[in-house]
Amino acid sequence: MQALVALAGSILLAAQPAWANADPVTPYSRAQEPPEMGLLDGRIRPCPLDINPNCISTSSRYGASAAIPWTIPDKDSSTAIQKIKDAILSTEKNPTIVEIKHLENGGDYLLAEMDGFLGRDAIEFLVKNNTVTYRSIAKKVVYIYPLTTPLTDFGKQQSRIVSLENRLGWTSPSFQGFGDYPEE
Repeated sequence: MQALVALAGSILLAAQPAWANADPVTPYSRAQEPPEMGLLDGRIRPCPLDINPNCISTSSRYGASAAIPWTIPDKDSSTAIQKIKDAILSTEKNPTIVEIKHLENGGDYLLAEMDGFLGRDAIEFLVKNNTVTYRSIAKKVVYIYPLTTPLTDFGKQQSRIVSLENRLGWTSPSFQGFGDYPEE
């Protein structure tokens, strides 16, 4: 009888689906891994807003994480990636240039890390023709325990982009005044 019970128990354990023993996947558990960096299908990645609200990207489409690409003046187009590198090194705290590469399609890619509000942040740029697309993201997400509410970096990613844009003197298209009509 004991052998029969032992056999039945081992059959039940073997039949248990793999997910039954797995840890549940939550925003908190997903945020413990650093964000994926690098291009996705030749483009800057969007922000992973479901796990990291401390991000801004020209590939994001909605809300505060969406950004507008920069336009490079013609005089700076051949040296754009070097100018971005110099601006990062002169404006950021403890910057490290992780990667600079020339892409086969003619663009240039730069990845840098620097100190942020909640730890290290990363910023990446894709320069192609006279356009710069970018993403600035906190590499670590800190949650308020026991809630699964991430702490904000109080707009650090957005202010970093504005600071670099001002340092470079480049612009993004302005929609200010769109739809305004002269007074009669």
